[in-house]
Amino acid sequence: MSDEVTDPQRQVAHVLLDVISAVVGPDGTPTGAPVGRALQRLEDVQLGRVNRDGTAAIYLDNLLTGAALMLGHLALQLANCRGVDYYDVIVDTREFLDSL
Repeated sequence: MSDEVTDPQRQVAHVLLDVISAVVGPDGTPTGAPVGRALQRLEDVQLGRVNRDGTAAIYLDNLLTGAALMLGHLALQLANCRGVDYYDVIVDTREFLDSL
């Protein structure tokens, strides 16, 4: 796997931001908005293929790398705003996820 970010990976990150902005309002409360419109862009991204038997295969590298790019940037921005180490944000996020 290449260390270079591909265009589909970058576009997936943009789609995920679209979904976040559709679902969570600027005050952090759920908007109740449907995400279908935001997800429509995924059709243009090389996110997978349909096999001859009708099953779908998803290119997880594009999906996961796009998500990691966006989330990593947001975690770094949060760390900078809090004045803490990047890994403190990662640990805090893990603790949040474990509390769900």
